[in-house]
Amino acid sequence: MEQLHQPRIFISYKRADKERVFVIKDSIEQATGERCWIDLDGIESDAQFVDVIMNAIDDCEVFLFMRSAEHNKITNHRTDWTIREVNYALGERKRIVFVALDNSPLPRWFKFMFPNQQEIDAADDAKLKGLCTDLQSWLGLQGGQDDKQKHSTHNLHNGHEFVDLGLSVKWATCNVGANTPEEYGDYFAWGETEPKNEYDIKSYKWSNGKYNEITKYCANDTFGIIDNQRDLVLADDVVHIKWGGKWRIPTKEQLIELIEKCIWIWIIINGVYGYEIISKITGNSIFIPAAGYKLGITTHSANTILECWSQSVDLRVADSAYSLGCDANSVDFCIEDRYVGLTIRPICTL
Repeated sequence: MEQLHQPRIFISYKRADKERVFVIKDSIEQATGERCWIDLDGIESDAQFVDVIMNAIDDCEVFLFMRSAEHNKITNHRTDWTIREVNYALGERKRIVFVALDNSPLPRWFKFMFPNQQEIDAADDAKLKGLCTDLQSWLGLQGGQDDKQKHSTHNLHNGHEFVDLGLSVKWATCNVGANTPEEYGDYFAWGETEPKNEYDIKSYKWSNGKYNEITKYCANDTFGIIDNQRDLVLADDVVHIKWGGKWRIPTKEQLIELIEKCIWIWIIINGVYGYEIISKITGNSIFIPAAGYKLGITTHSANTILECWSQSVDLRVADSAYSLGCDANSVDFCIEDRYVGLTIRPICTL
């Protein structure tokens, strides 16, 4: 049956790579049942077709940028059509996937213009198969058996969905208080179990006038002690309280594992910036939105900064706790003031 909607996959490529690109295009169309929009007639040579390209990008949901050694030959980034296309897609907040057609190194200008962008290796059949599976998911299509298993509702614990990234713990698909991966969810001060209107030292549960005294926390048994690090006990773990079962706030070590054993790609879903985090082990992925943080009554850096609490504090920094600390250019963990409101992405210790 002929499709009634416009192509939802846009392919940007250099003309010299046409043969390789069309093989990938055919594989995607066969696997997904979707038509890809691709320039067949030399559109980039005629300015009258600018609107055609812009309209095609406007209509697409996924933008595939096929990068090769041909892009190393670009001398004018403002006039090259593939660069203009991807820049327009970025401006329109499209989901962008970079596909490396060969093993050519990334030129310096590419790293500067598109920082922290990870690529799929087109020479790796497993990665291309994974891309097709992801396209099925992103476009809401009925996938094959592998896709059904990956996104199966059977991956539930206590009514909350998780993804197996092949790590020491399972990771939830949503933040606490969210119903979809791209929703920010609720913000919490560290060690508190309810969101609130204002986030400052005065309203922080564990200050009590002795905010910087480590001995206060030992006396109240708020932490379990591990080397130079203390972790929240279950009575102060909002994830365990709200989700039950084996759901927890992740530890610092579990955040480091997520960083080191996954590929992090800065993308946009439904107008929300954040990181798609793809396991190097299973190929499964989660999305964590860049929800920013709350200080006072204001939300700061939403759609720019991704921070999520861990349950760990460092004894050397008594007024702070560890969290993810990411933006479009870097992925790391950081130390944040505990009274600041951050989102939380739960883990499951099944």
